[in-house]
Amino acid sequence: MSDVTLILASASPARLATLRATGFAPQVRVSTVDEELLLAEGRSQGPLEPREAVLTLARAKAEDVADTVPSSPPAVVVGCDSMLEIAGTLVG
Repeated sequence: MSDVTLILASASPARLATLRATGFAPQVRVSTVDEELLLAEGRSQGPLEPREAVLTLARAKAEDVADTVPSSPPAVVVGCDSMLEIAGTLVG
């Protein structure tokens, strides 16, 4: 059985360090997602809750990178995002 490749869809050194600290050695591939445009599209349909904004961005990044990964060998793509909510305003 072949090993599964772990791919981190993020340029974040902190996320990479976290995965490495747990014993993983992921490949890093940065997505081409335009985060501001994606959030603007979401807001055009109404207010975005912080959780929804973060999940939308993480999912979009993972899907963007996954679309560039061949089906063999098997791979898992991890998409991440984080934001702060300060006095009702999303930051990050």
